Amino acid sequence: MAVRSTLPVGLVAADLDGTLVGRDRSVSDRVRRAIDLCRARGVPVVAVTARRWFAAETLVRELHLGPLALVAGGAVIRDVVTGAVVDAVELPRQLVRAAVEAISAAGLPPMIGAAGGDLQLAGPAAEDNAPTADYLSRGAVERHADLAAAAVPAARVLAMGPERSILAAAAACAGLTAYVLVQPCIIQPAECEERQFELHVAAADKGSGFLRVCALLDVDPAHSLAVGDAPGDLPLLAAAGIGVLMGDAAPELRREGMVIAPALADDGSAWALETLVLA
Repeated sequence: MAVRSTLPVGLVAADLDGTLVGRDRSVSDRVRRAIDLCRARGVPVVAVTARRWFAAETLVRELHLGPLALVAGGAVIRDVVTGAVVDAVELPRQLVRAAVEAISAAGLPPMIGAAGGDLQLAGPAAEDNAPTADYLSRGAVERHADLAAAAVPAARVLAMGPERSILAAAAACAGLTAYVLVQPCIIQPAECEERQFELHVAAADKGSGFLRVCALLDVDPAHSLAVGDAPGDLPLLAAAGIGVLMGDAAPELRREGMVIAPALADDGSAWALETLVLA
């Protein structure tokens, strides 16, 4: 077990899906207990998630995470009690339009995460592929015949689809002044023969967003612990004093200095809190 910092932990940042939350959308009693014990010790546990706020708020409040939540992949900080936006960063309209055009040119339907990421601007429904249609069915959508012309400042531009198309779109977006992330799609429709991937062209990543959270809470990042499981969590783990990667994360995500926790099925996030915060 490698630990970059031996300073006392004053703040915990935790990814939700695949870290605190199981594949079946449940949270184990052991994880809940570890979070409660951290809070009792005066150590806040903050959710850091790619989820939109409306999709995260019930769980965040149920687990008593907070006082802030970092959502939309790092772009937006919400007050957990009121739901108000405390801080947000956005891509400028011109960059959003460039990302939309690059993604469309790769044959993918782009989505613009406006209103703190909670409102998706999208093209005609007939252009949706299976994972995009599934994703859009879960929240507020505003359709536009010409999405590039409708571009507005936004938290991120998102696309879902086959790996080859996603990589082509990512290459076209590589020169943009934005955080460009490719990772396996959280939505894998049964009717899709190829594995689906996500492309995020974003105003912030989880690491830069977490540093803004630390500033708002007046916590030195060196006194923090972060735990995650996916490519999008790497900037977060690098920003924290102690970075913990779940044991069932892809091997290529491992970096020198990381702590490797047990797998999700073995309550790896609870182990991290018990061993590195509560012991």
